[in-house]
Amino acid sequence: MSPSHPSILDALRVAIRTRRYSRRTERAYWHWVEHFLAHPGDREPQDLGSEEVNDFLSHLAVDQRVAAPTRSQARAALMFLFRHVFRSPLDTEVGGGSIVRARVPRRLPVVLTRPEVRALLASMSPPGRIVALLLYGGGLRLNEALHLRVHDPDAERGQLTVRVGKGDRDRITLYPRAAVPEVEEQLRRTRRMHERDLARGAGNVPLPAALARKYPGAPREWGWQWVFPASRLHHSHRTGAGFRRARGSKPSRRIVTIPASR
Repeated sequence: MSPSHPSILDALRVAIRTRRYSRRTERAYWHWVEHFLAHPGDREPQDLGSEEVNDFLSHLAVDQRVAAPTRSQARAALMFLFRHVFRSPLDTEVGGGSIVRARVPRRLPVVLTRPEVRALLASMSPPGRIVALLLYGGGLRLNEALHLRVHDPDAERGQLTVRVGKGDRDRITLYPRAAVPEVEEQLRRTRRMHERDLARGAGNVPLPAALARKYPGAPREWGWQWVFPASRLHHSHRTGAGFRRARGSKPSRRIVTIPASR
């Protein structure tokens, strides 16, 4: 008897989390594998192979008109599925090269001049302006800037600590001087918000890995708070504890959100 689709998706999640891929990658891989398993119709999962993968990728290109970079992501998800869940690497992974690779066209980048950058930043307001300063001056990715913790900016050393960045790596990067005064003002606003949250029994933030179990009081400590917290307070469905996600983070289906008091 072939395994059901839910069991395959569960095994996919375990394989992804065991290798500590990002949650964003997990959502993307889950999406493509789910669509792939539904695409062949009556075919059993154990009968799927290179032919079905190519048929699915062709369907995305011809029928759905999916862009080449997105098809490359779908291809990577299916390669992961066959290698780490089905334990049956596709031909391209053992030298056959039979899986079609989407050709991504090369485009010349659009680069702003320094006066254009200054004009753009001048037209923005906090907190978006502060984030843009960190992206431009520190070379951060958007998700990295939005997930900075209070103890990550170090004005004295002129550096930012980026934790759990791309590839699950930490790194040190430049802390642009122009951003320091505005980040400090942002931290003052965040501290006032955090104190209000503590007064109402909230004030928690999610911590990486198992730190919350090792240091139970850490999720409420000031140093672990987000520099750019979400404007809404969330309540855990499991524990009822109030906490804030980083700005721009998508709430889980198991999280109930309530408006923050002003």
